[in-house]
Amino acid sequence: MKKIMIWLLVMLCMIPVATAEEERPIAVLMLLSQTQLDGPQEVEVTIRVSNTSGEDMPGPLALYSPTGKIIEEFGTPTLTAGESRTWEGTWFVTEEQLKQGRVVFAIQYVMKAADGSSSRKIQPYYVSVTWEKKPSQTAEIVLKGNPTTGYSWDWQGLSGDSCIKVSCETAEVNDDRELVGAPVKYTYVLEGTQPGYVEICFTYARPWAHDPTMALYNLYYDIHVDEELNVSILNTRFDW
Repeated sequence: MKKIMIWLLVMLCMIPVATAEEERPIAVLMLLSQTQLDGPQEVEVTIRVSNTSGEDMPGPLALYSPTGKIIEEFGTPTLTAGESRTWEGTWFVTEEQLKQGRVVFAIQYVMKAADGSSSRKIQPYYVSVTWEKKPSQTAEIVLKGNPTTGYSWDWQGLSGDSCIKVSCETAEVNDDRELVGAPVKYTYVLEGTQPGYVEICFTYARPWAHDPTMALYNLYYDIHVDEELNVSILNTRFDW
């Protein structure tokens, strides 16, 4: 049994080398309930095996999962001419299968040669799958300032991991009557680069005033980046 398992796994790894060098006595229809997946997940599988040779098959069939394990529910039937057998079940599509872009099952059957001898064959069958990775979720921090007064926003990391990349876009604000001059909206986008935690501080001050006590505002953010590089703001505090 161990030798068969190893043989099956080797054959599955050889996909898509299999070619139609001989006329097979079976036809296989394989369907998955989903082929475009957001990530590893369970799907429904339907596999229909038909005897298309016009003669009764000389030996039993066996259906094997992508791990090389025989699927007991399918059994080991011997199909008569024109007969079909269907297996319906579920399979958990792994990350590795998504990277390979396919889910592979295998059929083992007995084939009769022209001289009357019989031999055991194994044929892999697969359905292509697409891994539609969702883009990592970023976080935004929107601040308002007035650079005509000499003050502007800047940020720095205080502690933790170097797990984010910060970019900034500015746009003039025309509907703010509280700020005299040319109010500007600062939009900081926080993008995850690796899992971790970091504390960052946004300071509203004059760039030439190196003394942090001269800042009008200090805003502190505790940031978390998860394994999928999604960015979350866990806590916010400020002083002035």
